Amino acid sequence: MNDITLITVNWNQKRALEIMLKSYVKHNYNGEKLNLIVFDNGSTDGSVEWLINNKIPFISYPENIGHENAVNYIYPLIKTKYALLVYNDIILKPNIKEHYNNVFSDKIKLIGDYILQHTPPLIPRIAAWFFLFDIESMKLAGVNIFREGDNWTYDVGSWFTEKVVEKGYQFYPIKRLTELEQENTDVIGMIYESHIHLGKTSWDLNNHEDRIEEVNKRRDFLNSFTDYDLVEIKNIFI
Repeated sequence: MNDITLITVNWNQKRALEIMLKSYVKHNYNGEKLNLIVFDNGSTDGSVEWLINNKIPFISYPENIGHENAVNYIYPLIKTKYALLVYNDIILKPNIKEHYNNVFSDKIKLIGDYILQHTPPLIPRIAAWFFLFDIESMKLAGVNIFREGDNWTYDVGSWFTEKVVEKGYQFYPIKRLTELEQENTDVIGMIYESHIHLGKTSWDLNNHEDRIEEVNKRRDFLNSFTDYDLVEIKNIFI
């Protein structure tokens, strides 16, 4: 896995970050250190202290500058051929890159959850919570940032997807396999062939009382993954 860098942006999701990183280590660590870039967006929930205590390399920013700006900061720092950009509310399944190794080709340079249906209508794009892409090819083609401009009128990931297509490349859409709770498909448990997407747990519930039930379900579900508690992650990432 020395040709891939795992990238994530964290803001007040310490437990989710822990499970995501441990799931990646459990399925991909074979004695060779793994490439990682964590950008902490001014967390106040103990995330920074946890990262330091576990000797995980990260970039600490004093305030929350947003996901897109954080990824733009990270983008030029990536030196590997591939990049796996994920939200930290993802639980990764075994051997991500190997799983898609035969998918990448001269044309296909990006893998992710393809969103077509949306209200209001959006330009079809790869969802931002799981991007696996050939960043070496992107940089050679002149796509040197994740997103451009301040007047962003559509969802995260759209601009980058459009630039990939403009350069003549294609993307491979991964599909949801099933849901853990059919009646709550956008609350928890979006299952894909390469990962599970849990959903955001960092809402300030004092100011978002309408999110209390939703977030508590996600937090309870996240805490059920106790099989990752014993996974060692110190001195594994570079």
